[in-house]
Amino acid sequence: MMKKVLIASKTCRHTLPEKDLCSLFRNEGLEPVLESLEQCSKPNQFDGIVIGTEIMNAAIMDKMSRLRIICKFGVGIDNIDSIAADKRGIIVRNLPGINRESVALMALALMLASARRISVSDRMVRTNQWPRLIATNIVGGTLGIMGTGSIGCTLAAFVNGLDMKLLGWDAVVNPDFIALGGKYVSLPELLNQSDCISLHLPLTEDTMDILDEKEFNSMRSNVTIVNTARGKLINEEALYRFLTKNPGASAGLDVLACEPPEKSPLLKLPNVTITPHIAAYDQQTLEHMVNTCIKILHDYLVPLDNRELS
Repeated sequence: MMKKVLIASKTCRHTLPEKDLCSLFRNEGLEPVLESLEQCSKPNQFDGIVIGTEIMNAAIMDKMSRLRIICKFGVGIDNIDSIAADKRGIIVRNLPGINRESVALMALALMLASARRISVSDRMVRTNQWPRLIATNIVGGTLGIMGTGSIGCTLAAFVNGLDMKLLGWDAVVNPDFIALGGKYVSLPELLNQSDCISLHLPLTEDTMDILDEKEFNSMRSNVTIVNTARGKLINEEALYRFLTKNPGASAGLDVLACEPPEKSPLLKLPNVTITPHIAAYDQQTLEHMVNTCIKILHDYLVPLDNRELS
């Protein structure tokens, strides 16, 4: 009997044509239902679920009485109540490291676009202006990486040709970062010495608003700040004040505290480049994510009957 899986992640649903996507699941003994959590009228029929940014809390889990596995179509699991899942015997799986190249490449792209004033120049040309904006040259500068896991280290490798000094800050020392020429420093040192700062941290109680008024005030007046991790790592009101006060500084943000942004003042600033949480969105990576989710679900659900009978 095929195991029923709800494909709640919109990104997963749209990675491939519906017929092709469903065939991939069915070939592995899984019967997919392509619906959002809001559309789902019979949540108690599913053995597994694939989610993106959807909230999975205790109340939703209780409605899904058959649920045995939650598979995150991505890396961060801050939208999943893992404690509630554990109490209900539901396992949680994600895809660590799977999008490291895509996200690191996006961080580099935002760094260059922000420092070189590419976005604001494009907007001005489209309104019949021909600006000569002064950019910041990051070659030979200092890159501070907050979070030196797989994505942070991949970014460090990408900037190798830019002759940048690498500073890192993390709760865990990664020998791969040191092998790339990186040096670990305290957070105040990183903020004070970096020409560019890129965030690659998980969102926890300890990291929420890790860049706030005090931290921004310790940065250089022409710093470039990049965030491809989680919007709430940054206090956006404090960032707005900093960028308004320091027009030579810039920010490249793929994530925001509220997505889509609701009247965020950051939208009005010329020294901010914003993209709609698309760092992991390249076709090759997304297809790899689909196949990895299918393998995770198959390996757990398909042998489940045999485990329960033994």
